[in-house]
Amino acid sequence: MKKNKIFILVLIILLLAPISSLAKKNSKKVIIFSIDSISMENIKELEIDNYGIGLFNSKSRKPYNEKNLYTSINIGRKISREKLVEEAKLEYMGDILKEENPVYIGDQNSNIKLLISDKNDKANGINHIEYDYEWLDKNIKKLLLESKLVALDYRILDQKNRLEILKKLIYQNRDNLIYIIPRTVHKSDKMYVNQYLLPILKIDKTNGVLMSSSTKRESLIALEDISFDIKENFKKENKFSIGKSIEIENKSNNLKDIEQIYKKSINMLYISYIFHGILYLSQGLILIYLLTNRLRKIAISTFIFTTNNIWITLIMSLIDIQYNLLLYLILIIIINTLITKEMIKNNKYVEKSIVLTYFLIVLGILFKTELIYNSYIGYNNLIYGARYYGFNNGIAAVLLASSIFTIIKVDDYINSEKLKKILIATIPIINLICLSTNFGANTGAFISAIILLILIYYNYLFSSKINIKTLIIFIIIGITIFAINIYYDSISLNKSHAIQFFERIKLNGFGEIYYMVTFKLKELIKLTIMPPFSIVLICQFIILKKLFVRNHIGIKIMLIVSLVGFIINDTGNILLVYMLNYLILALLIKNEYIKNTIVKI
Repeated sequence: MKKNKIFILVLIILLLAPISSLAKKNSKKVIIFSIDSISMENIKELEIDNYGIGLFNSKSRKPYNEKNLYTSINIGRKISREKLVEEAKLEYMGDILKEENPVYIGDQNSNIKLLISDKNDKANGINHIEYDYEWLDKNIKKLLLESKLVALDYRILDQKNRLEILKKLIYQNRDNLIYIIPRTVHKSDKMYVNQYLLPILKIDKTNGVLMSSSTKRESLIALEDISFDIKENFKKENKFSIGKSIEIENKSNNLKDIEQIYKKSINMLYISYIFHGILYLSQGLILIYLLTNRLRKIAISTFIFTTNNIWITLIMSLIDIQYNLLLYLILIIIINTLITKEMIKNNKYVEKSIVLTYFLIVLGILFKTELIYNSYIGYNNLIYGARYYGFNNGIAAVLLASSIFTIIKVDDYINSEKLKKILIATIPIINLICLSTNFGANTGAFISAIILLILIYYNYLFSSKINIKTLIIFIIIGITIFAINIYYDSISLNKSHAIQFFERIKLNGFGEIYYMVTFKLKELIKLTIMPPFSIVLICQFIILKKLFVRNHIGIKIMLIVSLVGFIINDTGNILLVYMLNYLILALLIKNEYIKNTIVKI
């Protein structure tokens, strides 16, 4: 009898378990407070018990305005209303959530309806708002009876009473899913270098920081994630959206974490500007030296200093002191100056530092990504808002260039033919792993790495069997490698933007390709012709014309890969500048311009 009771109890639990699971997955009603701006101090004043907080970049497409921001959040893709691509299929929240009947509250001049509208810019709501708690509470409750999604255009305007009303409304509606999305940077945080990085709150009974597989970065989400997350709450398919769901990672002191990350992001931007600027300056100094035979010491020492900066900042990433901008800069300058003083005396030190750079990047991407992200060359500019995870084109360029340099040194200095072939064969494969979807996640650089592998194998390992048939085989191998990378991307839980692009091509056809290609091409042309990039590239090409060694295979390979990387990346100008920087360094060493340049520092 006792056994029968236990059996019945277990059976009941098993039958109820799926029901319980479904109950937990029921969608919540959603309230979106679209606010003008909010400071970290304001967030403290709201005194919310449990909430997720993160940072997002509000840049949509030019012109950067409220209409484009709302439309981009609505669709889940960065959009310019002035340049909507008719051929591309777009998902409007008002159409996808038609059954949920999204509604809004805003005054006559508000664009809030664009946040939840259908493809015809139509949405139901109240074209009037009163900043009175009773009025707002009553109307929110009324709308929630007939709708599952309410969006409010709520302007705080730094008024204490409005902040207090918002606090009460959040508390009163805490059983719903609430998003607090500012439109502009608060005046206390506004600065020339930051016009778009904003805090965002998701209130869902968990205290912590926001996470998204779009960014794979703690406390940071993408603009496109907001739409995806809202639709996912209502169990709607996101066929055309680029974003991913927003999770809350439990943290007890989430606001302090966000403040630290925000400060670090701003400091990293200053550091990047300074060190990129010095590198660009060094190209001009080298050109002046080669054309006039003047400024030899300062040109060579500045050039070596900028190259050292890359591997030194990679190592300094382990200390993670970017929160203190002045201390960080002082330490880097002192350490680099001392090392440059020694290196300038001997080419071999410079060569070894480039090999060291390669292995530091490989170790960082495979085992400790902070090594990459906390260095100026690997920093993904959150404020610019173009890339959030994986390798940017600067660090990808350094990986590819330093790997070619390492292969050249292997060929020059290792006597054992067997060991030489093993190393030369292995390095291009390591590059592919580092740039693959599971690690570097940079599709343009991955294609460049495939070209590099083909060229290295063709020239270094199969030089005695060079013919058209061999070349065709290598091209087929390259296509196969790319296909394998895309396949593993397609079956991974956290798909990259590259595979999402291919999936959208299936749905949208030519329109998606046209939209992406034209946008990327315009970005590449714009960035290439803009100073300082145009000036730096002109300097580099004049330098290369003067220094180029025609019969050196490794140098030719570096030039070919850099040009391929330039063409297939929207920020290929950055990849080209850094790869040519290493090519120039290799040529300076080859032509003995660096040898015995003693500099008093």
